[in-house]
Amino acid sequence: MSDMSPITSIFLTGGTGFIGRRIVDALAGPGRQLRVLVRTQAGYEAMIRRISAAQAYGIEPVIGDLSAPRLGMSDRDYKRISDTTDIIVHAGGPMNIMLGEREAARVFLQAAEELLKLAQATHQSHGLRHLIHLVGFKSPINQLHALEPQPPHQPPGQPPYERTKFLADWHLRRGAELIGFPLSVVHPGVVIGDSDTGSTEQTAGLGLLVDAVRKGRMPLVPGGTKHWLPLVHADQVAAAIHALVQQEQPRSDTYYLLDSLSRRSMRSLVTDIAHTLRVPDAFGSVPLGLVRLLMHSPAGGMLGIPKESLVFIVKDDYKADSLYRLQQEHNLEPLSIRHFPHVVADLEFRLNHGARSDIDSGFTRRKRGPLATLERDGEGAPVVFLHGLLGSADTWLPVAELLPEAVRGRPLWLADLPGFGRSPFHSGQPAAPARFLEGYVDAVVAAIRTARVPVALVGHSFGALIALRVRDTAPELVSSALLLQPALSPAPASYRLPRRFMRLALRTMTASRLRRLLQADGSFPPGEPAPESFMAHALAELASARVRITMTDAMSYLSSRKTTTDIEPVGPPVSILWGSKDRAYRLPDYITTSRDAASCSGSAAVQYVDCGHYFPVSHPGTAAQWIGERLR
Repeated sequence: MSDMSPITSIFLTGGTGFIGRRIVDALAGPGRQLRVLVRTQAGYEAMIRRISAAQAYGIEPVIGDLSAPRLGMSDRDYKRISDTTDIIVHAGGPMNIMLGEREAARVFLQAAEELLKLAQATHQSHGLRHLIHLVGFKSPINQLHALEPQPPHQPPGQPPYERTKFLADWHLRRGAELIGFPLSVVHPGVVIGDSDTGSTEQTAGLGLLVDAVRKGRMPLVPGGTKHWLPLVHADQVAAAIHALVQQEQPRSDTYYLLDSLSRRSMRSLVTDIAHTLRVPDAFGSVPLGLVRLLMHSPAGGMLGIPKESLVFIVKDDYKADSLYRLQQEHNLEPLSIRHFPHVVADLEFRLNHGARSDIDSGFTRRKRGPLATLERDGEGAPVVFLHGLLGSADTWLPVAELLPEAVRGRPLWLADLPGFGRSPFHSGQPAAPARFLEGYVDAVVAAIRTARVPVALVGHSFGALIALRVRDTAPELVSSALLLQPALSPAPASYRLPRRFMRLALRTMTASRLRRLLQADGSFPPGEPAPESFMAHALAELASARVRITMTDAMSYLSSRKTTTDIEPVGPPVSILWGSKDRAYRLPDYITTSRDAASCSGSAAVQYVDCGHYFPVSHPGTAAQWIGERLR
């Protein structure tokens, strides 16, 4: 006889979705066989690429469709699932409050009915141990309704998205009561990104509010001081599901996953969002009842949010006894919202960049100290990349892909500097010019401290200046500093426009005008046109007031300096790669170089390339080769 513990077989719907991917991460592992309903093999493979090989062991795709009869499964798969499944986790269904009646009924109500048939077949086969169902926290259905032969009356005017989800809740509760298997109903609040990173792929929830604030379309906040928007991190939902799966003797119960203890009023929430986005705050509140009336009038567009989204704003308290008991039994941390500015910055980035923000680059979205990062794991000390003013972590991806294998095998961290990309600015107010750079240096130092070993810093332009100052400030954390076109000299006079005019110029920037400016200052000189992907990225960044204000502050700082930046004669080695076609910056006079080969002078090894300021973008192979030669 084998002394091995039996394998728990779990059938999961919605495993490729925003929440579902976190559930897969939480449930996959030894002792479990996880079968995930997916529409296509490609969807399954995309999900698998996001998790480790160890976690991927024991995961099996089941091709089907949540909205089809018998869940779209083949007869063979349907029988295999019903004959062997111990636990069903139903987390499927789109997060789209704008769904029409027919589509909502298909993906929620019909799916629940088909899932109930599968649960019944499974229970009749060998006894279903547990069914776990995720449904919106506004569902009015409770266990008493499961005893009634008809669903409770739904109020008129309710959006199809909500109404059909609530009917699905009733169907599964009623079915579990009649068939006799345990049912756990999990009611998460509005789900946002991970508690560690804030990365929020689903923009239809909190993203609606962020979108309205960033566009200046929320002069008034809906709801009074007691109204709030319940939030929960996606990984906290997955942790609760994992705890429920571990129950040896599950009991039917309802769990509200809401940040009740740390809840903030709608007014406070909108203020925090505006602060992160660096846009004007709302100037007041308006009663929720009046907002509902306005939504059905020509003035409804003033608030800039769909009327369907108002259902998520609540004034109620929810019973948390079941959640507290689950937390105590499984040592779960209390629900609280962490790194909210990173959630907002990530959502804004996705809203501005659209489909480009979710390209599978092979890098993982993480957070180091105050910085959002794209990372690839490897052996050895990390190589940390810091971008220039029109860039973000994403603009380093072409260079990273062309690095020599010896360097690509090391941990690579592509960082978003504060106020750019997905990183919130490090301060709500613009710093004095003399202190502007200190916030960036402190942020990068905090990030690289997490490596626990000295890192190699690679910076371009403004990022190279920061890398140099980090090297001088915390030399014990840096093994070397590689500076590509560092902004060591004062910026040109064109950067000295009054802040108000500079912000306006950036706000009204067009592709043709940006191209002319980049060509005029030698960023992309004749013969080196800016790649279309870079132009699209830069213009999307400039759609953010947060980025525009940060760029204005940075340009003001760079142009206000009276002298060039010195390189300290002692400390980790410094190497410079300089594009000779740059017309905006120059190398300091104290650094003498040979155009034919690298030479050491002024405590830096310098090499020229016949390119413009943005050569890491126009010539990523040249930059990658030079970096590789110095880090091998």
